[in-house]
Amino acid sequence: MPSIFVGEVILMRFIHTADLHLGKVLNGERLTDLQSKVLDDLLALVDETEAEAVVIAGDIYDRSVPPEEAVELFDSFVNRLVMERGKKLLYIAGNHDSDARINYGAKIMSSGGVYIAGDLQREPKPVVLNDEYGRIYFSLIPYVTPSRVRSIWGEENLSFEEAMDFVVSKEIESVTKKAAEGESLRTVAIAHAFVTGGSISGSERELSVGGSGEVKAESFSDYTYTALGHLHGPQRIGEKIWYSGSPLKYSLNEYAQKKAFLLVDIDGDGGVSVEKRYIKPLKDLRLLEKVTFKEVIDKAGNMTPSEREDFLWLKLDDKEPVLGAMERLREHYPNILSLEWVNRGTAGEDRVGDGRQLMSQSKERLFESFFEEVTGDKLSDDEREVLRGELGKAEGGIG
Repeated sequence: MPSIFVGEVILMRFIHTADLHLGKVLNGERLTDLQSKVLDDLLALVDETEAEAVVIAGDIYDRSVPPEEAVELFDSFVNRLVMERGKKLLYIAGNHDSDARINYGAKIMSSGGVYIAGDLQREPKPVVLNDEYGRIYFSLIPYVTPSRVRSIWGEENLSFEEAMDFVVSKEIESVTKKAAEGESLRTVAIAHAFVTGGSISGSERELSVGGSGEVKAESFSDYTYTALGHLHGPQRIGEKIWYSGSPLKYSLNEYAQKKAFLLVDIDGDGGVSVEKRYIKPLKDLRLLEKVTFKEVIDKAGNMTPSEREDFLWLKLDDKEPVLGAMERLREHYPNILSLEWVNRGTAGEDRVGDGRQLMSQSKERLFESFFEEVTGDKLSDDEREVLRGELGKAEGGIG
């Protein structure tokens, strides 16, 4: 496999990413176009940096049965990376994925440079890539649970941490068996887990009840580099363990994160350098706070059309109620995810004083405004039909 020359040092270079969540829906909108752009950017980064492999540390899809367009999108990416560019692809199943579906065709595709671990194997085998210094061993460790370890190896009453330690020991053992005597090992673990000390975002699905799904960083101490998935913020855990994070923002709490791909270089001595390459999405997720309803409306006039299309989290300071606020705001900002009224608790007297204006509205319109302000969503046709029926009963004196 070709390597990268940097000065006089020969480096093995790959790109680490994770948590693609293909098929994700946000604000009622499938993110296919945004995710397609991200994968295009990843391929462009491969071309620019001459990386020889891409590593995806789990959660390829957002759910175990992904929509067809998500599968087609990933299939297109794999073909363009491997068939057109001749690069390697290594990926594992995360807790959102279906093990069997991810693992489909793994044996056949490995001959073409696509290496997959959808489920745990009783006799794991490392993926071996070569550079001018020799071999680098990749342990592909799909999502680990105590029950999965028990079903394969019969180990009883293990915690998540103990289950991970058991699996890692099997992986290290398989590397040792494959390595030549006296070989200086360079190793990479690819895993999907919640490592103690990581910072969560809120959109990650809990791995277990009560936080017992955490595993310690020391579980991966024998590896030269560990490529992790599950936590959505790019971050380092210890010296040699990294989360790439998700390439897009998938929850409100991710609004401040700077999403990135990780460019990883491993030299002949096992020295590792990691560089963040930041991602510019088609639509960002932004927080607007300490502003009034009028200020937010006025801001729209100074924004580009693409900026107004961003996903927004609004925290408004208005003390007086604004009827139909969500509907009026969405005329300018169609992708509002959340609308909060920071001073709503102090606005009770203002609402009483504004009673005449409220009473001038129809009961149906009042309820629609109330529903939109509380939930951030519009009434569906079915919900509106139910509302009209209940209002009709009330006006008819039924009950």
